[in-house]
Amino acid sequence: QPLELESIGQAYPNPASEYIRINSDVDIEELVIYSIDGKVVYAESVNQQETMIDVARFAKGSYVVRMISNGKSVVRNILVK
Repeated sequence: QPLELESIGQAYPNPASEYIRINSDVDIEELVIYSIDGKVVYAESVNQQETMIDVARFAKGSYVVRMISNGKSVVRNILVK
């Protein structure tokens, strides 16, 4: 059955200043966060439905969160303030 992309990866709070929580209806296999200029600032093998990421050390600005699950990739934008 097709995987509903909305069921993967909600990222909140957004904007965030200390941490973001990622949760999903299915196991997130891999999580990669890119700065707006395309550099990888965070990467983790998750293999569960929920994780928290400390973003306090991130520079303020926009980031792209890419979640990979069952061979599908979902992108969410977050703002660190």
